[in-house]
Order: sequence, then structure tokens, then C-alpha cells
Amino acid sequence: MCIFSGPVQNVSSTKIFGRATPAGTQTLVYAMSVLNRRDTAMLLPIPVPPGSPEETVRFIDLHGYAGFFEDMRRGFRTTPLPASRSFAPQSLDLTLKVHEVGDYEASYVPSAADWSRLDPRFRLPGVVFKAVPAYQDYGFAVFKLKASGSAGRGWLRRRGSGPPRPIHPMAFEFPTRFAGQIFFPTVHVHDGAFHPRADFDHELYAQYGRTPEGWETSTGPAHGFMDTHRAGEIIEGAAPCYRLEIRGKADNRDIIVA
Repeated sequence: MCIFSGPVQNVSSTKIFGRATPAGTQTLVYAMSVLNRRDTAMLLPIPVPPGSPEETVRFIDLHGYAGFFEDMRRGFRTTPLPASRSFAPQSLDLTLKVHEVGDYEASYVPSAADWSRLDPRFRLPGVVFKAVPAYQDYGFAVFKLKASGSAGRGWLRRRGSGPPRPIHPMAFEFPTRFAGQIFFPTVHVHDGAFHPRADFDHELYAQYGRTPEGWETSTGPAHGFMDTHRAGEIIEGAAPCYRLEIRGKADNRDIIVA
């Protein structure tokens, strides 16, 4: 899960992929199912080097590969059990640059001082900076998502009703202060408050130089189960992938593979 600028009804089946690149950047792919009654924004903290400019984040359009994580799952012997939790996001009127990325509008907020450039409805809840002081010099990727049940794209007819809807993966690349490591934004805030422990319904995937401790290794290299053409530079086809499942109550913190 992640941080939302306002209350949401349900978020489930969160899936995150991360890979550190030889250039010292990190790619991140994020997907989930959401149910929400009103527009809000999804905010992903990213550990960019302090002072990184606004153009430092490169957003990647994956709307043509909605099955990214379904293919990723095929690379593992066991299939994760279904689960559900709570969350949602959606709508921006930004003075920050807006990027059209498939079904989304996305912006990058370079620092805490730049939140004033974002529509007040979609700013980070102040409680988060108090609970996670490191975020004071993090950047944030901000995504506008359609409210559940809003018109268009064949989604639910009544806003905020029905089951959570899946959304195509969000992807971007950013320079990271954690060179050679992989950062997963797993802190979540869904009711405007930070809770030290929270419900997790996560599948984390990674490509890394070796198997991280406690992670499951895919049955072969990624080109055997991923569409490496549609995934582009996000996936290293000749390398295996790794998976970690986190379900139930856990410490509400980000995860770094080091």
C-alpha cells in the first residue's frame, strides 16, 4: 500500500517491483486494486539525493502491459493466496509539471518545500512528516487516479460502490541515494493518520545481484515468463526475479533490500 491524501474505502493486492540499475538509478513498478468514493491522490515517497531537480524522475507508460504482475507471478512455483485490505486515490490541478502516463496524470514533488505548488486537496498529510522524519528531504511521485465508479473507461457506474478495481501498473525511474539497494515504499496512510503497525497485503518483486535473504527465487530467468519487449528497460530478461509476500499486521515502514 502507500500514502493517500484523503480517506479511502479499500485497497488490496498491492504489488511492487524494484530494480537497481547499473547507472545508479532505481526503477519502480506499483499496482493495486482500489475502491474510493472521491478523488484523492496517491503519494509514493522516493529516496532521491537531496536537492534533486523536478525533472529527475522519469515516468514510464505501462498501460500497454496491464498484465505485468500476472506474468511476474507465473515465474514462481507457488501462487500467493488472495487477500484484501483498505485504501484509494485520485485528481490533481497542479502548478508542478503534469505527465500523461497511460490512464494517469503524474507529477513529481521534489521536496517538502514544493508541496505548496500542489493542489491543497492532494498534499501529503502533515502527520506523515512527523512520523517519518526522513521524508523531509525525500521526493514524492504523485499519481492522479480515476475515482471508483466515475464515468469513462468502463469503470463502475456508481462512485465508491462495488469491489475494488484493478489499475494498470504505475512505473517510473529515479536517481537513488541508496546506490546498489532497492527501496520499496511500503509505509501506508489511508485515513489521514500514521499508525505504527498496519495491515499488509503485499507481494514485493525484485531483480538483484543475489537472492535477498528470505525471498523466493523464480524458476528461471525473466524472459521465460515476462514480455520483455513490453516491459522495456524495466526488466533484465536474462536475470531471475525474487519475491517476498507480506500479509497481515506488520511494522508500518518502508523496506530496503541491501
